[in-house]
Amino acid sequence: MKSNPLVKINELIEQDYLIVVDTNVLLGLYRLSPDYADFALKCLEKIKSFIRIPYVVALEFSRHNRKLYKDRQLSIKNSISDNLTMIENHKKKVLNAIAVLEKRNFPEIDELLNSVGACYDKATSLLDDYFDEHSVLTLINDTWNSDLPEDFLDELQNNQQIMAPLELSEIYGICDDGEKRYKKENPPGYKDAKKKDGIRKYSDLIWWKEVIQYARKSRKNIVLVTDDVKEDWWTIDEKGQYLFRGELITEFEKETKIRANQNQGTQLESLKLIPFISSDFYTAVANSYNIEKADAIGLAMNLTDKSYISHIQEKVFDDILDDLIFSGTQYVNDTVTYVGTEGIESWDLEDCEFLGYEIESRDGNTIYYRLNYSVCLSGYSHDYWGRDEDTKAVILSEPFYHEVKGEISVLVCREADLLIDYEEDDDYASAEIEEGDLSEVVYKDYQYEPEPDPEAYTTCSECGKPLSVYNDFNGKCLECAALED
Repeated sequence: MKSNPLVKINELIEQDYLIVVDTNVLLGLYRLSPDYADFALKCLEKIKSFIRIPYVVALEFSRHNRKLYKDRQLSIKNSISDNLTMIENHKKKVLNAIAVLEKRNFPEIDELLNSVGACYDKATSLLDDYFDEHSVLTLINDTWNSDLPEDFLDELQNNQQIMAPLELSEIYGICDDGEKRYKKENPPGYKDAKKKDGIRKYSDLIWWKEVIQYARKSRKNIVLVTDDVKEDWWTIDEKGQYLFRGELITEFEKETKIRANQNQGTQLESLKLIPFISSDFYTAVANSYNIEKADAIGLAMNLTDKSYISHIQEKVFDDILDDLIFSGTQYVNDTVTYVGTEGIESWDLEDCEFLGYEIESRDGNTIYYRLNYSVCLSGYSHDYWGRDEDTKAVILSEPFYHEVKGEISVLVCREADLLIDYEEDDDYASAEIEEGDLSEVVYKDYQYEPEPDPEAYTTCSECGKPLSVYNDFNGKCLECAALED
């Protein structure tokens, strides 16, 4: 069954459906842009009376919401300065590139520098003016004067809309069952098996069982909203639509059916489950109740770029390391003294440091980041001297040693949407080295170094003449030793 934004939520409520919301949907409210978060809360507020929250979901929410609320305030505050910083970084980079032309005797470079600099200053001014003119927008002035998701959950708690906790014996039974299910990769929750431990490893399965038990006892059909889009909840079809795992639908229907021998001779048929991801759910609610919709693509973009970069910076470098090692002189500038005719087969990484990042561009829900690294590489090259007449083996010169140092830029493509787990997100569509500026810092030509005399292993302590096994007399040469006698 797919997540369908065209479903009429008001009609489902009239048919006695209740709405169950997962932890990631509630915590996701902190990660949305202010406008989209307000839109989502307006949708939840509209159907608030029909929402039920599993006890485990409420517990998990209380563990994380304070930190996310604080991070949210900082991300909104920093969003303006981040945009201005991006322009300034681009300006410096372009002006530095133009300045190189002056060293190569291009004419009228000063005029070009002034014109380009003025364009960047104009861009900064336009951005400043935009923020001034739109200061009423929630992108800048946040409408939240308190922790609204927490307030919302507190109200549900006061109205007894939080499900009762399971007995400890029931939880242990679910954990035992979960161990068997996870080995067979039966949904839900098995994707958490390696990331979590103890009872937390089974939290998805526990709240899933809470939902089934609540539905069975209350005889209510369920609308289930979860943004956990790992394969143990959802699959994605060829059209990019989210399909809820069929095994979960089957389990829900099986477990909510009550046989006659279990209910004093009266059989109760299976209940229905309709699944959603939150973006489709909010759209469905907005359509059903004529709530003005926000732009889900434009406004739901996350404002935690810095956190995301901290998650991916090492992984990105590991991914491009092979390309860097076998790049030869592709990213080395013209400072190299000489490279042998055979080129540099591979580099050794001597040092690496992450310098920072820039947002290169945004296109819908695709973001391009430029990650900058300082690297130091060492390697050897050789000249080709021919082949041995007898063995036909390639004969190479003595090595040339090279050590280069400088910066490389890696372009990373990220696909971002409402369903990203921003606390742990380290996914990206691609990462590739876009440019490099490495300069030679050490060059050594081993073929012109004098070969040491294998028999000259020390020198005379008197005259400095080289000594060997044939003329060493207690550290002195024959002549100096004779003078002593």
